Amino acid sequence: MRILRCSLGFAPLLLAGFARGQPDPAAAHKTQVVADVDAMKKQTQVMIDRLFSFGELGFQEVETSKYLTGILEKEGFTVDTGVAGIPTAWVARWGQGRPVIALGSDIDGIPQASQVPGVACRMPLVEGAPGHGEGHNSGQAVNLTAALAVKRIMEREKLPGTVVLWPGVAEEQLAGKPFLVRAGVFRDVDVVLFMDADGSDDPAEIPLVLEPILANRADLAIGSRALGIVERGALTPQQRFGNWLATRMITILYGHRYTDLGPFRAIRRDLLDRIAMRDRRYGWTVEMQIRALQLGARVVEVPVRYRRRVGKSKISGTVTGVLKAGWWIIYTIVKCYRGRAT
Repeated sequence: MRILRCSLGFAPLLLAGFARGQPDPAAAHKTQVVADVDAMKKQTQVMIDRLFSFGELGFQEVETSKYLTGILEKEGFTVDTGVAGIPTAWVARWGQGRPVIALGSDIDGIPQASQVPGVACRMPLVEGAPGHGEGHNSGQAVNLTAALAVKRIMEREKLPGTVVLWPGVAEEQLAGKPFLVRAGVFRDVDVVLFMDADGSDDPAEIPLVLEPILANRADLAIGSRALGIVERGALTPQQRFGNWLATRMITILYGHRYTDLGPFRAIRRDLLDRIAMRDRRYGWTVEMQIRALQLGARVVEVPVRYRRRVGKSKISGTVTGVLKAGWWIIYTIVKCYRGRAT
């Protein structure tokens, strides 16, 4: 089984994938991995700070990629660079056999976001320069820490499997992930897992979302915030209304009652291929859910917790963002209905 994660990596959850199918979920191994991660907390913080200092725009993540791949090569990973014809894209692999677990997180900065670290007000390091106002300096650092912790226990316990790391290049400008997909980087992936890396989704619930897929009870499993526990202030009134309106429209047009359109979800790769996703903006979640229904896929919703995110959302945190996203989601629902051929 190969699982592709489009977000932050957490070592105990990785190890759960390696232990899947065993009566004992390798609790002792998980405890050791947690200890290994804790032992690398200084190294992790150094990586986060270093990536913050680079703050490079999309397709210009030269120093960022050089720094990360240098660490991985020293740790014994095989690194392929220039992947998909993108100079700053790379794929790092270690291990052999299955399961194969791939971790990815974005690495590009955004324009005019230069900021003095640790200051709770606008204070650019270099006025007008790019920076990591979106937090992309942390995801890949945490992924790398998780991968190293799992690698070490795999070496000690002689566990089979392969660990893969990849970067989201130019995500803010052009969404670089589709180019990696088209280049065949993930051609043997079995399950694709999506989640936000802003702290709103709880990584500890990844096994809950994956379980219906791994147990062959579903082709698409959606983490429903509406069915779970939502922290006070985590969902704005406009988000709640927009979610209700969109799911109500789906019920009327397609006869299926969804409760949420949240990004926390898992989908079988073969279904994702059949869906042939086209949306590159705010409508990708609803496009996936509608097309799954049109194709007769097995869809389930799983209750998940939802917490207040870290930082301000560029969508729900602004009136303009809410209006743009809301309009595009409604447009996507209608567009899918008008072109509902299977």
